[in-house]
Amino acid sequence: MSESEGILNRPFKVKERMRLGFVLFIVLAVVILAADITFFTVSIDKPYMGIVLSFSSKGWTVEGIDPNGNAYQQGIRAGDIPVEVNNQTATVFLQKYTGAGAVYGPIIKQLSVVDRSGQMKTAVLNNSLPSFNAVAELSMWLVTCLIFWIIGFSVFFKKQDNQAAKLLCLVGLFFGLNLSANLAAERVIPLAVQVGAYAGC
Repeated sequence: MSESEGILNRPFKVKERMRLGFVLFIVLAVVILAADITFFTVSIDKPYMGIVLSFSSKGWTVEGIDPNGNAYQQGIRAGDIPVEVNNQTATVFLQKYTGAGAVYGPIIKQLSVVDRSGQMKTAVLNNSLPSFNAVAELSMWLVTCLIFWIIGFSVFFKKQDNQAAKLLCLVGLFFGLNLSANLAAERVIPLAVQVGAYAGC
């Protein structure tokens, strides 16, 4: 091949590389988008406990509680004392978490507490439905992510060669992935914790 033919072929090679880069970017974006939507979809009908138990000098108590979680819907409130966790006495179940000082919702499938007036209250995840507020919150986050995705993709398709447009598109997708994976992790969806951590990074 002569030097002049090599020079003439360069634009075609550049175009081929650009086309390959475009295709690879679209494949990556579609994979991330599919993971986003999958996590939102599998989370929508899953209830979650939405509670944090903490240990102090006074013993174990309910410290934090999500108003959209199953525990709150069953009347459990901050300050309540756990008496049974996952069908074991609270003393036995929580003993292994004393060093950590806290237990978060995904570990807890069943919780019985005594409130300040001495009443027993129980929340169970098995065979329960998510609250209306939990579904509404998840739907609101999905709509927020859809706005990010639409903006990101529309800017990218208008300016495909612009690095800032690609970055905006990816940021929107990873924002959705981080959010959907964290919501799925609350509902104990497999791989959600790991994916959420990677997406956050």
